[in-house]
Amino acid sequence: MSTERTRVRVLDIVEENQEHLTELLGVARGKKFTELLTERDRIGIKTYGESLHTHNGRNAWQDAVEEAADLYMYVTQMCAETVDAVVKRHEANGSDPLMEVSELYGQFDRLLGNTLDTIDALYDVKDTYEQT
Repeated sequence: MSTERTRVRVLDIVEENQEHLTELLGVARGKKFTELLTERDRIGIKTYGESLHTHNGRNAWQDAVEEAADLYMYVTQMCAETVDAVVKRHEANGSDPLMEVSELYGQFDRLLGNTLDTIDALYDVKDTYEQT
């Protein structure tokens, strides 16, 4: 019995689940996201000489949690820069930014919360993943 595992191109798995992406994101966003994933795959090939594959010797859990931490930092940056731009625009117009800034904080709070939910879920599966 062979213990060798079959390597599978991760983008192929994603493409097989296109219907799920479309269901979650809608047709237009699902298509754009798939195009972005395809472009990221091309960049991976250019940088590393191949697509991302399963069983590649890397710790996918560690990669995922680190990328999720990066996402949290990028969303925080985006929030601060967006709020700064809104306040500046309102100052130039002599208007009160409070309502718009409050709405933005609500949107970014949701984004940051979803990112933390992802990180939490990653920790929930950590032990199972590391036993494989």
